Amino acid sequence: MMKNANELSLPMEGFVRPRQVAHAFGVSRGTLYNYIKAGKIPKPEKDGSRISRWPVSVIRECLAAQGGSVSFRQGNQDSPPIPAS
Repeated sequence: MMKNANELSLPMEGFVRPRQVAHAFGVSRGTLYNYIKAGKIPKPEKDGSRISRWPVSVIRECLAAQGGSVSFRQGNQDSPPIPAS
């Protein structure tokens, strides 16, 4: 079975940076941060004062909860937030 293209861009374990997460969800980094602000994606962890990252397991859970992709683009303002782990 062919894997989803979004899953192919994520490592099996470890952490992912905002650019990788935005790519996995198919959005820009600006849109990614808008989703975080709206509570649709969990806030990243901070590694030091400037580095944002997420455990890849959290991003995989978010993708799975959305059926493999995020469908917030077409004005779907009523979609529930994705629970943080």
